Amino acid sequence: MHILLTSLLLFVAYFVYDLLYAKWTEYVVTKRPYLAAHASVGIYLIGSWGIILYVANPWLLIPIILGAWLGTYVAVKRSR
Repeated sequence: MHILLTSLLLFVAYFVYDLLYAKWTEYVVTKRPYLAAHASVGIYLIGSWGIILYVANPWLLIPIILGAWLGTYVAVKRSR
């Protein structure tokens, strides 16, 4: 896969990862086990894929970090 496409996909994936993590926290706190379990599966799938890719190319941590930052920012901003 081309490095730019991979970087873009990782950015989007980790943006979604952090949105899912915020929702997972909400689901756990509000005791919604079915939704929390589904969010957890998504978190682990995205996380595992990212780890496999950045172990092979540490430069891929840059789009991961940027996507995660933006995902957290949007999740918190949206929850206010």
